[in-house]
Amino acid sequence: MNISNWGTVLLFGVFTVFCYGVVIGVLPRMRGPGARKYAVQAVGMFLAALLTLLTVGAYLNLQNRWYPTLESIFADPHASASTSTYGFFPGNPSNAPGIELSSEQKDAYTNPALRAAFEERRASGGNGPLQLYIPDSAGRSIRTLVWLPASYLDSPERVYPVVLAFPGYPGMPDVYENFVPALDRAVANGTVGETILVVPDVFYAGVDTECVDGDPNTSPTPHTESFLTDSLIPFMKRNLRVPTTANGWATWGYSAGGYCALMLPVRHPDLVGAGVSFAGYFKPRYEPGQQWRSEDDNEYDLARILREKRPAVRLWYFTAADDTTVTAELADATRGISQPSMLSVVTIPAGGHRFDVWHPNDWRALAWLGKYQWFKPGGMR
Repeated sequence: MNISNWGTVLLFGVFTVFCYGVVIGVLPRMRGPGARKYAVQAVGMFLAALLTLLTVGAYLNLQNRWYPTLESIFADPHASASTSTYGFFPGNPSNAPGIELSSEQKDAYTNPALRAAFEERRASGGNGPLQLYIPDSAGRSIRTLVWLPASYLDSPERVYPVVLAFPGYPGMPDVYENFVPALDRAVANGTVGETILVVPDVFYAGVDTECVDGDPNTSPTPHTESFLTDSLIPFMKRNLRVPTTANGWATWGYSAGGYCALMLPVRHPDLVGAGVSFAGYFKPRYEPGQQWRSEDDNEYDLARILREKRPAVRLWYFTAADDTTVTAELADATRGISQPSMLSVVTIPAGGHRFDVWHPNDWRALAWLGKYQWFKPGGMR
């Protein structure tokens, strides 16, 4: 039964208005000062408040599609999943190429670009991510969190693969604090190798950038794609011990961040070789008043790019079968994919469009990522 519609909102709204009418217009006229009168009034007020919350919740659910059906409310995020694979990726290099490391990369503490972040972390207890501020082309300093592997500072000759991750809108990089324990467990049990996690604030100041470069004729306009490709990734390659080739880089994201995680490898397979997306879109979806490109612009239509340009990338996609926010775009994206593009779609029966369905399945994506040479335990040296 579909509950993410105006009918559900109006139904709860009508009951809410009726209940308030009874509470305000009928119950105060009850005769007698007994306890029964006040008990009935208390129950009426409780029901009115409950119906108000249900009406607001139904409206928010209509806007966000968290629970498209009744089944999604009670869905098990740990349910068995089906996997369908489209296209084919021909394979990996057998070994990571040698990388000549600079002194700044080998000794992170003395690297001028990282020193302040290490000092800040030390002052706050010595744990957690490095907090960096990386300038974009408009002069903004984009806050970026970097979680280093446990062995990073003690292994100055070792190179580590990178997961470049994106929150959903309007989330901040800090939401990945919830993901780090899953990554640590996957490393500890040998599912995936030690990995650097980089999370930029692509939705800075509440701006829904969709990770795109906006129309230059629109002012102000974001240049987030250029920030990622021309500023962030080069910064990491200069200052951290990371791969110089796309096979050592993967993206990760949820919802709107899942679009970013698809967009970067699809449009820049020379920089990023793999992408993990939890219910991400295949076209930008701008918030009202934040339309950075025209409606008929197909520059960021990822399904079109996959069909026409066939980038050499691996993509992993997770969704619930009842998540209507992505159904049509996902179906369009799976049509016409061919070598060397590959898209693996993992689907559970129900759950809607929400984080508490996605996070319990982080392990599935990490297991997929850990199969490839660059992200296998010991895959980079």
